[in-house]
Amino acid sequence: MAKIEWPAADRTALIGGRIARTDGLEKSTGEAKYTYDINLDNQLIAVALGCPHGHCKIITLDAAPAEKVKGVVHVELLQQPGAEIEWEGELLAVVAAESEGAAREGVARLREALKYEALDVFVDDDDLEAAQQAGRTSKAGDKVQIENEPGDDDDEDEFIDQEIARLLKESKHVVEGRYGIDAITHCCLEPHGSTVEWVGDKLNAFLSTQNVSGTDDGFAGALGVTADDVTVTCKFIGGGFGSKFAPDYWGIAAAQIAKKTGRPVKFMLDRDQELKLGGNRPSGYITVKLGADADGVVQVWDSHHWGTSGTRGGGVSQSVIPYVYQPKNFRRVATGIQTNTASARAWRAPNHPQGCAITQTAYDDLARVMGADSLEIFKKNLQNIASRQTAKIYGEEMDIAARLMDWKNKWHPHGKGEKNGSIVEGLGLAIHEWGGVANSSTATVRIHPDGGVSTFCGTQELGTGTRTCCAVVTAETLGLGVDDVNVNIGVSAYPISGASGGSTTIGAISESHRRASVAALNQLLAKAAPKLEADADDLEAVGGRIQVSG
Repeated sequence: MAKIEWPAADRTALIGGRIARTDGLEKSTGEAKYTYDINLDNQLIAVALGCPHGHCKIITLDAAPAEKVKGVVHVELLQQPGAEIEWEGELLAVVAAESEGAAREGVARLREALKYEALDVFVDDDDLEAAQQAGRTSKAGDKVQIENEPGDDDDEDEFIDQEIARLLKESKHVVEGRYGIDAITHCCLEPHGSTVEWVGDKLNAFLSTQNVSGTDDGFAGALGVTADDVTVTCKFIGGGFGSKFAPDYWGIAAAQIAKKTGRPVKFMLDRDQELKLGGNRPSGYITVKLGADADGVVQVWDSHHWGTSGTRGGGVSQSVIPYVYQPKNFRRVATGIQTNTASARAWRAPNHPQGCAITQTAYDDLARVMGADSLEIFKKNLQNIASRQTAKIYGEEMDIAARLMDWKNKWHPHGKGEKNGSIVEGLGLAIHEWGGVANSSTATVRIHPDGGVSTFCGTQELGTGTRTCCAVVTAETLGLGVDDVNVNIGVSAYPISGASGGSTTIGAISESHRRASVAALNQLLAKAAPKLEADADDLEAVGGRIQVSG
């Protein structure tokens, strides 16, 4: 019988080789259908009115002016008079019409009739003092690690202050700086949205999502139906990057309008709305003081960082400060700032890019203060990584990167690079980490009577080659070519697979397809064994054949 474990590298025909993307032709010819491309018979086009202010109270919001526009079929109010809106762009109402033009005219009429009371707005997330004065801060936490423990009679806070001051005074090199990285909005090429239709009491949702298997539950919970009554389809997605895990309230609104009108509804956010509502990566700013010994190894780190995740405050997690390196002595204080902006969403390794930018720049500045090579300073501080094995890997990676880019010959002291007007060219260095998150996947593999093979999995193709990998793993296991496998993904009715996040999708779907393929192959070997007058354990699948091994 075939075994579940992966074949040795020298025993693979496909894995590890150069494989043409199975969806390459569809994408290059325009045959691939994204959510934005889905148009259903007799569908309505929905356009939304966004709040024009960062903070206000609605006085008047009336559907009647829009309902009078020719071609407008339905107006769905998402907010009511008296509601307090806390960020610009928040959707107030949706107009569904026979054409996009009619829907936009309806929105214009709603905007003209809208009355509101403007309230104070705060968006200065980079100014900690201003935020404190405005009462817009909340302590997000702090953590201290000091090598010397305070005595029983010591006031702990006072001892920590004195100990950090002593360590900095005794340091050979001290760097003090302020670093920051602004909030960045998501801007997926394909905006958030869906095309939905009801067939009886069942909902079909063509949704731009990176969570096909999970968003049926999101629709079901909001609409009062079961997940079995919802089918989510997303064969291709024009970007998600962490912002498209849920159907969102505009997807729910589309389904509600479709139910009320008895017609399919297409509702995609405008680009302006996409930038305001589609999610953002939280900002992060920091003041830091570090002290290093004569070799450039950091002995003490003292920082206070702040930023925003919108009205909830938040910001960059304190767990990534200082980033990767953890000196023996450190104090980190975190403050969240509440701003009148939409809430943050996951964005490509949440917190890690900011943690890197606002802390490892200080290490590069340490090299500047010492007049030293940044690469050497980064390598010397590997001793401040708890895992020796991890530190060894970082060191080897840095050596490889330095060799590939010819760092030794290109490096120069900070500020001594070639000048191009006001710009000084230079080299930078940073290292990253990512633990990822657990992911799971299930798949079905069917071997048909004619020898054809089909796979089914509720995962999604983000453009990373997921569909191709499903085919490669299945073909490798069954001794077939990639084109011999018909891969079916992107539908929530298929076996459940996890959302695409944390760079864990390929690992999960490869495992599920390997296991399902092995299970199917073993059934086939058991049936073939009597025909070949051999034991199933002596058979193998090679080149489209079941044969005795060798």
